[in-house]
Amino acid sequence: MKFTTDDIRKLYESEAKKHGEGAASTIQDLRTRYLETRAIFSYLRDGMRVLEIGCGNGYVAEQLVRQFDVELDASDFSTDMIKVALVRDVNRARGRVKFFQEDVLKLDRRDRYDLVFTERCIQNLVSWEDQKVALRRIVDALKSGGEYLMLESFWTGLNNLNAARGVESAGDSGIMA
Repeated sequence: MKFTTDDIRKLYESEAKKHGEGAASTIQDLRTRYLETRAIFSYLRDGMRVLEIGCGNGYVAEQLVRQFDVELDASDFSTDMIKVALVRDVNRARGRVKFFQEDVLKLDRRDRYDLVFTERCIQNLVSWEDQKVALRRIVDALKSGGEYLMLESFWTGLNNLNAARGVESAGDSGIMA
C-alpha cells in the first residue's frame, strides 16, 4: 500500500482532534516522549536560534521555551496541528516561539539556525527522493557549525515507509535495503 501526502495530512488532522494539546499527540508512548525531549534538551543552550520541523501540536516547543532562553521557530505540515499549537500559553516562558505551517520540502532559509531538530518527520515523507530534498533543505538552514538532531525513532515507521515505497526492509533491522 502506498501512502500519499494527503493520507499523511488526514492522519494528523485526526491526531489533532484526538489529542488536542496533550503530550500523546504524534506519539502515544509517553516514556519515549520524555526520553526524546531529554535528548533534544541536551543539545540546547540559552541564546540559540532553533528550528523544530514537524512540531505537531507544539508540546515539545512549549516545554523547550519554558526551560531555555532561545528563539524557536516551530513549523508543521499540518494546519490542524498548528491551530492547536497556537493556543498554547507561552507568554511567560523564558524563550520565544513562533508557530507556523510549512512544508519541509519548501523550507528556504539559509544559514539561520544553531540547531534544527525533527521527531518522526522525515519518516513521514512518502518517498526517498522527498527525504533527500528535506535533508538538503535542513542542512542549508543551519549556520556554519550548526547541528541537526534527527529523532526518527521507530523501526515500524521505517518498515512501513519502506513498504509504502515498495522497498524491501533488511530483516528485523529495519534498514532500507
